[in-house]
Amino acid sequence: MNILDIRSSAPRHRTKLPTLRAISGIRQIVLHHGMTRRGLGGTNYEAYCRFHTQTNNWSVGGYMYGVEPDGVIKWGYDWNMQTPHVGTATVIR
Repeated sequence: MNILDIRSSAPRHRTKLPTLRAISGIRQIVLHHGMTRRGLGGTNYEAYCRFHTQTNNWSVGGYMYGVEPDGVIKWGYDWNMQTPHVGTATVIR
């Protein structure tokens, strides 16, 4: 398995800061998929994250990791960041 760390270059909103959390507080992990046909816009991890930050106006992309069509896993954001796509699903009160 090949995991490519792109945390230093993953798309982020130019002014919004991500929601941070204590790693010890994580009680759930959400798996999400995007079913986009190959060759269409948005078929790679960075394109999804750019859409989320530029079009949806989110602080960071919606996914911590992305799996490319060739099987490479891209790691985009630190575990202490709550990616906005799942809302508060990773926060249990």
